[in-house]
Amino acid sequence: MAPPTRVLHHPLSYHAPPFWTCNDQEPGGDGWSPVSQTRPFDLGICFERARVLPALQLAFVILASASVFHLRRQARQSENVAAGTRTSTLTRLALWAKIAALLVSIIVATALALIYKLPIDATLVLSHVASAILIYANTKYGSTSSTPVLLFYPLHILALGVSARTDSLVLNLDPGARGFLVLHAATAFLELTVLLVECLGPDVGAHLSKDEKEARKRTSPLATANIYSIWSFGWLTPFMKVRAQLHARDNH
Repeated sequence: MAPPTRVLHHPLSYHAPPFWTCNDQEPGGDGWSPVSQTRPFDLGICFERARVLPALQLAFVILASASVFHLRRQARQSENVAAGTRTSTLTRLALWAKIAALLVSIIVATALALIYKLPIDATLVLSHVASAILIYANTKYGSTSSTPVLLFYPLHILALGVSARTDSLVLNLDPGARGFLVLHAATAFLELTVLLVECLGPDVGAHLSKDEKEARKRTSPLATANIYSIWSFGWLTPFMKVRAQLHARDNH
């Protein structure tokens, strides 16, 4: 006689017992264990969905709030709003493309919650709202790509990928896994779009006056380098270009 099929329920779904019981009531359930006891090389479902992802999202909300406060205070102290020079179409297009991607992600999360009868991922929605506010503030007041965004999204996309892998493994066991799989895949794609556009910086295509261009030339590239450029020493590229031009001129 074949053993009965065990059905896994998402800890926060409407079909599941209260979230604090998770899978503890089910034979062989992972419960809140970080490591799955039933799937090799995988994390526990409850640990992924109710601890890892929300922890990352809430940490980003706190960091984003602090960054917005810092940007506004820095702008008041310097009495300089950088957005005044960022009136190009490309600048506005980049800003609204990022905000639109975050808005679509929120709509997708809400729609999937209704379709698959799952709870709305409140921490995901909150993190995307905080991200939109931070991106707008950084475009208006900042001089380089937002460091919290560049640090959070790669980690969050990786966590979504791990969770999506788990969802794919339990499609036949967990009624809500398909909804979470679609949610995590769509969110990862939209966040990757935001990340790539944010890497271009807040003043992409900005119109600079003659004085501003001269001031930009006298400013160290490190002042406008994003965190990836600093870590990879990419901000040294302008110096190497100047050195190469001087070397070519000396040879002639």
